[in-house]
Amino acid sequence: MSVANDLQRGAPRHPHRLRVTGAILIIAAIVTVWTLRVVAGRPVYVSELGATGVATAPWFNASLLGIAVGGTLIALGTRSVRSTTRWLSAWPVAATLVFACVMFALASQVTCTPGCPVPFTSGSTVQDLVHTSSAVLGFAAGGYACIQVAFLRHRRRLARISATAGISMLVVASVGGLLSVAQLGTEIGGVLEFTAMTIALAWLAIYGLTATDADAAPAVEPSLEVSGLASEPA
Repeated sequence: MSVANDLQRGAPRHPHRLRVTGAILIIAAIVTVWTLRVVAGRPVYVSELGATGVATAPWFNASLLGIAVGGTLIALGTRSVRSTTRWLSAWPVAATLVFACVMFALASQVTCTPGCPVPFTSGSTVQDLVHTSSAVLGFAAGGYACIQVAFLRHRRRLARISATAGISMLVVASVGGLLSVAQLGTEIGGVLEFTAMTIALAWLAIYGLTATDADAAPAVEPSLEVSGLASEPA
């Protein structure tokens, strides 16, 4: 049975508590990761904080696992929310979030090796490939969830916040990712990567605190223009 179908079965008894608890875990993770970056005392990419043998690894990987748990709680608390445009509504936002959380949980358990070499480059291992792939897939799924929410026709403010966050993540993460692959500008690339992570997690916390299962659209529109978001009530 698919995750999307499983999420539709039964309602949690206290969805609000799930969402708030999840948001708290996400906010705690943001604070912890940025604190660890300061403690590192040098320019690093996000995953380097959790690399094998690094002093910050236990805290970072615990935070990554906290993100997975927090995101899952938010997903369970908003399990029926779907985009109101057909091409984004094949499955609920919660299913996308659960997939992202599974990937982050995997990344927290399979860490990269010291220096976090880019897969298929000199010094990289299968461990690096698994970690990088799961982290990238998790981030991409989180971005897709953000886009799904950006097309919630009946929640104009939340849709606008999501659209802004989604575009910002795409631009910042793309530049940071290119610098990482090219192994150039570690200081700038690292800051961009941390910024993209913060935008993504802040959006998830906001979504968890403001969205409800009542946001599920009663019907999916055949199409939805971005400009149409402004004409709907908040």
